[in-house]
Amino acid sequence: MILPINNLYLFKTRQAFHELRLWLFFARFFNKNIVA
Repeated sequence: MILPINNLYLFKTRQAFHELRLWLFFARFFNKNIVA
C-alpha cells in the first residue's frame, strides 16, 4: 500500500514543479517585455 501513495506524491510534486517552471518562465517573459 506504500507504492500507490508514493506514486500519487510523485505525481503531485511533478505537477507542482511543472506549474512553478511555467510561472517562472512567464514571469521572466513579462519582465523582459516590461523592461524592454
